Amino acid sequence: MVREGSRGDDLVLSIDIELQQQVDEIVKKRLKEEIARQPYKNRFLEDAMVVMMNPNTGEVLAVSGMYYNRDRESGEPEVVDHSYKAIQAQHLPGSTVKGATVLTALHEGVMQPGEFIYDRKLLIGNDNPKGSYRDLGSVNDLTALQKSSN
Repeated sequence: MVREGSRGDDLVLSIDIELQQQVDEIVKKRLKEEIARQPYKNRFLEDAMVVMMNPNTGEVLAVSGMYYNRDRESGEPEVVDHSYKAIQAQHLPGSTVKGATVLTALHEGVMQPGEFIYDRKLLIGNDNPKGSYRDLGSVNDLTALQKSSN
């Protein structure tokens, strides 16, 4: 038995090529700048990734991944497009929850923009105290993110 194929749903990409090119340039520039700014501290930094989405629709607007290749034969480092790594490679999430925590606190009125709160360890039950990696003192919404306050 032979069945005729039928047209499926049309695929419509949401990536805007001009925005994509701008994001690629920004990621490349910032990766180079950050490594040049503190070469020793950032000696293991090699990737920068961005996935930009429309928060209202979930549409992917741009996907960028740049790799800082230090091991070239010429001896001159080169930044190479590795955008596939933004969606295929595994990366530790880092402190991504902190931004959501600050945003929720602001949205719910628990804190006001610029308001200072003393960063201190919390004791939950009989567990060891939970807190930031060191005593950060008073932090506001911005300094909490800058200093990675828990």
